[in-house]
Amino acid sequence: MVYFFTSRDGHTIYVGKDKFENEELIKYGLPVDIWFHADEYSSAHVYLRLFENETFENFSQIALEDCLQMTKQGSIEGSKKEYINIVYTPWSNLNKSQGMEVGSVGYKDITNKKLIKNIAKDPIILKQVSKTKQEEYPNFAELRDQYFAERAKIQQQEFKKLEKIKQQEKIEQKQQAEAINTPQIKKDYYLNSSGIKIIIFFYYIIIYIYQRQ
Repeated sequence: MVYFFTSRDGHTIYVGKDKFENEELIKYGLPVDIWFHADEYSSAHVYLRLFENETFENFSQIALEDCLQMTKQGSIEGSKKEYINIVYTPWSNLNKSQGMEVGSVGYKDITNKKLIKNIAKDPIILKQVSKTKQEEYPNFAELRDQYFAERAKIQQQEFKKLEKIKQQEKIEQKQQAEAINTPQIKKDYYLNSSGIKIIIFFYYIIIYIYQRQ
């Protein structure tokens, strides 16, 4: 079972009920997920699902605050402390190697994580977020497949739009080239070119006469 919450600004936050559920979350997370955990204490694994226009380096401050509160509250020891530190990293940076205990996880890149220090309990935020709690039994493998299928579909649509634009540009370039090669335009071009040559010719004659004086 997984607990789902909605942040104060509409983000999805989800938390595994126990270490066995955490294993599923570690395995089937998405590239748009951020993982939160109490630093130096055992705690629930809290995940934030980013919006499409957000990144690990730039996402909602409100959602961040909500996840920090949920993480502190989800630590038996940490919840009793006045302040704790909390670490977070992209789901894609989690490393589950052979031999690790159930629910345990490491980092692929130790530098690709952030530490927020001295997080204190905020009862107001906790109350608002906790009201949105829902208990579900999702099939994470299926949800993950659906996500990548939808992303592939979107990318295919974008590729088709780009190809259509390129084809239209080629048609316009061809039409312009054909327009330039019409007899009248050619005639005007040669007339204009001849006129320019005559003007240049007389210009040099005038300069020559002036220099001779």
